[in-house]
Amino acid sequence: MNKTLPFLKLVRWQNLLIIAGILVLVRYGFLLELGFEVMLTPLWHSIFILATVLIAAGGNAVNDAKDVNADRINKPE
Repeated sequence: MNKTLPFLKLVRWQNLLIIAGILVLVRYGFLLELGFEVMLTPLWHSIFILATVLIAAGGNAVNDAKDVNADRINKPE
């Protein structure tokens, strides 16, 4: 049985892509374009994005685990 799809649904992968995209856009679309001095190298910025996405994924999983009882009532499917 493939466990990838339920895992991706659990961590809400679309939201994680939005988070990563916004962080990339802020660095390359705003800060560098406006001439701000960015202290993080591209490698460290990538690590920062990965850490942020992993923390958000963990938060989504914990939120789903805590809301099991409420989801039984509000989302019976």
